[in-house]
This record gives sequence, C-alpha cells and structure tokens, in this order.
Amino acid sequence: MSETIQYIIVGIIILATILWIVARTVKNRKKKTSGCCGCSLQDACARNHKESDCNSKP
Repeated sequence: MSETIQYIIVGIIILATILWIVARTVKNRKKKTSGCCGCSLQDACARNHKESDCNSKP
C-alpha cells in the first residue's frame, strides 16, 4: 500500500474514535445520572445526587 492510503486509513480510524468519544459523552450527559446507581455506597457518597434518577423506573 502506498503511504498516502495508509495516512487516509489512519485518519479515518482517528476520526471515528473521536466521534465515538463525543457521542458517548453527549449520551452520558443527557442521562443526568450520577453514575452511582447500584453502588453500595451511593447513600454515603459525598457527591451531589440531586439530578440522579436511580429510583425512577424505565
């Protein structure tokens, strides 16, 4: 393979990885959960859980 094609393939892989990370970050922010659902220490945790929806039913 030529060097140009290799650069294009690597660029596509890096771009896909960046897009995947951004999409995951946006998805996690939309959930507005603390990330502690199911944790045995969630009641004693020092974090602010006002936006947590751990007790809501899907």
